[in-house]
Amino acid sequence: MSTFLDSMKRYSYFRGIVYLLLGIAILLSPQTVFNGIVYIIFFYVAVLGILQLISGFRNRQQVGGYGPSFLGGIIMLIVAFIILFFARGIVSILPMFLGFIVLIFGFGKFMQNWEARKRGFSVNGGLVYSGLMVLAGILLLFNPFNSLMLLFRIFGFLLITMSIAEIRDARRLSK
Repeated sequence: MSTFLDSMKRYSYFRGIVYLLLGIAILLSPQTVFNGIVYIIFFYVAVLGILQLISGFRNRQQVGGYGPSFLGGIIMLIVAFIILFFARGIVSILPMFLGFIVLIFGFGKFMQNWEARKRGFSVNGGLVYSGLMVLAGILLLFNPFNSLMLLFRIFGFLLITMSIAEIRDARRLSK
């Protein structure tokens, strides 16, 4: 579990900035972003994969083995190219995919906050926030709105709130 949490902490600032920029772009021009979202997701996953590979190479130099980050980087790069290859199909399932992303984020934040609570940090607000993100992910997953652009704008707003949480947690965990 600690390997998962270390991985979550490692790129918190990067994720926070990406979430913020993408969320603002979605709120300002949802149709344009929607048309290019597959390429944005490809780029994001590919960059995270490359960062994981670099981390694996650094780990090899320090301890002699690649570690889990190297394999994670390879998997992320493969997933990035699968996303690019199946772009048309992905756009059709995008609402469910976005809901799944928010749901995973909510669970990840819950685990981070639960771990911080065990270490004596006051995280009641973080636990409530992560619970709300899980509920929002479920809501997006089942899309009761029947309006894709409204759903997409809600996702943009959620990305902005996710960016704030990522940056806040990165600052808190770096101390």
